[in-house]
Amino acid sequence: MAKTIYRDGVNPGYLVKRTIGYQGQASLGPVIMKLDALFGMQQVIHHEKRCLLKLAYDGSKIDIDHILEILLADNITLTSGWWATRILNHYRFIDQNVRDNAKHVPVCCSKPPPEVARRLRRS
Repeated sequence: MAKTIYRDGVNPGYLVKRTIGYQGQASLGPVIMKLDALFGMQQVIHHEKRCLLKLAYDGSKIDIDHILEILLADNITLTSGWWATRILNHYRFIDQNVRDNAKHVPVCCSKPPPEVARRLRRS
């Protein structure tokens, strides 16, 4: 069994995979290079015939809005419609959960969470 080698800045526990559709443009080379150079990006695959970008990235460092900003800054027209909007909103929701989980500090041994302990100490 082959072991996956992760890039620097990619935590496999926070790895998310996304598919983004766009409307046919000729040259996506510079955009793909920009996306591939992001810290936390694992993989960028371009399906030219299907007009799709498949991305794998660390959700604790990058989110879908950052990727969309890069695409829109280079005048890439994204697929629009009810389903595409719903998928992007779902990606945003999942990315927010991944970021929240990355910030979470685990608690054990019947100790209260840090924010509750601070409130108890003040009173």
